[in-house]
Amino acid sequence: MLTAQTAMAEAMVRIADRIEGLALRPAVPFGGPATTASVLAGWRERLSVTEDVWTVAVVIAPVLVEKGELRESLGSIAARTGLTVRRVNECLRMLRRHACIRSRGGAEDGAPVYVLNAV
Repeated sequence: MLTAQTAMAEAMVRIADRIEGLALRPAVPFGGPATTASVLAGWRERLSVTEDVWTVAVVIAPVLVEKGELRESLGSIAARTGLTVRRVNECLRMLRRHACIRSRGGAEDGAPVYVLNAV
């Protein structure tokens, strides 16, 4: 029983180390620095997107590549895309679910902060 528990504990440590390593990888695709085109191509491969999701992706990808993070209110993204705030939120949620972006909390003004997820 003790041997089995020790083996499980060691396996859990290996899993935790692996997850931590994934979270700390830089958000750069294999083969070089990220470009807007490479980020969008990777996202296109990763998920089947609706027109709305693609509209949001095209607006946020250049900012993520250039600045390393996106600090814009949902209202600002909605104004740039012509979508509702609610739909922008749903599109960002889909991009998060499919590991395209990840949340890094919120800015001082309350806007969400997103970064590219490691690929």
